[in-house]
Amino acid sequence: MIRALRPAGRATVALLALFATTACAHLPRRGGAPGFEISSLASVYSPAGRFRGSWRVTKDAIEVRVDSALVTAPWPGGGTSAEPMVVREDGRIVDVRPLVSVGTRVKALIVTSAELTPGQPRAWTAHAESEPVVVADTLRLGDVRTVTDLRFRIARPADVPLDRAWLVFQLEGTPGGRGGGGRTFACSPQNLAGPAERSAERAETLADNYTLAC
Repeated sequence: MIRALRPAGRATVALLALFATTACAHLPRRGGAPGFEISSLASVYSPAGRFRGSWRVTKDAIEVRVDSALVTAPWPGGGTSAEPMVVREDGRIVDVRPLVSVGTRVKALIVTSAELTPGQPRAWTAHAESEPVVVADTLRLGDVRTVTDLRFRIARPADVPLDRAWLVFQLEGTPGGRGGGGRTFACSPQNLAGPAERSAERAETLADNYTLAC
């Protein structure tokens, strides 16, 4: 016999609702470093993430500092659809939420736009990427992980103009058997170096159809 406990995920759902506002935002930072908030929380992706920080362009690299990151495996539709914990006959309390991803890691990419074709499944092409950083050993449906002080260094790609390039965070893990755990993305609307008009157009596209644009 299995006896279900009362759900403990209401606070998690409320937290996700608080953070799932706009897809991306560009924020000013002290010292002139471009600040950002890049988020896929409003998408259908799982895992999804929100990253806040800044970047610095040097002669050889783009150095990305993430002050805070939130990584989650949201319930489909945004609500809890199963009891998270059960008590087994032997008295053990077991988390029975589906496992979405194992060894979830994040890397930063520098990308430019691309035409969608059968051989080009995304609206952008990656030109350079950082080393990955592990952010969660396991992610079950409803989990929320917070991480601080992440650093990414991306070698500056040759012949890629910064006014046509932008930052993408790639979340990747081993699938856990619930349709997630592969590769998902959080895309910035802000080019690494202007112009504002092009960034505004991408922001509008992300708001209209995040999955198509990112």
